[in-house]
Amino acid sequence: MRRFVVSTLALLISLSAISAILLRRANETSGATIGLPDPALDPRPNNTFAVNVA
Repeated sequence: MRRFVVSTLALLISLSAISAILLRRANETSGATIGLPDPALDPRPNNTFAVNVA
């Protein structure tokens, strides 16, 4: 009986750890996989004619 409880706890802990890792990875790569720009970038100016690109 004790072995069953320990193995069940080990299974639950490992499944929760795997799900936490997968959720973290999904959150880290959510914008990169669909090609969205980083939200920290400056917005594009309205008047691009006067912008000096050197």
